[in-house]
Amino acid sequence: MTDGTIYVSTDKQPLSVGHIRNAVFSRPRRRSQGLDEREVRDFLEYVVAALAFRDHQLAALIEENALIKAALRQWQTERFDEYMTSLYAQKGGRHVA
Repeated sequence: MTDGTIYVSTDKQPLSVGHIRNAVFSRPRRRSQGLDEREVRDFLEYVVAALAFRDHQLAALIEENALIKAALRQWQTERFDEYMTSLYAQKGGRHVA
């Protein structure tokens, strides 16, 4: 990962908690302690990009879910109104409770 490329998991799977917990970075050649800063930076960029994508997808799903719920409520209301109208008509115009 020291060539400046963006980190990609070796198995090409979506980012998971396991990928983050099990990330391994090489030691820098110049020092005997620490981690290769470029690898860590590339990995963090990958994590940020993956989480931003998930956040975008989640927001889209939440919006779609709200639209579907609203449409279902509208449909249920219309069906109930139709049912009550037909029931009212069957009872000869008397109020149905």
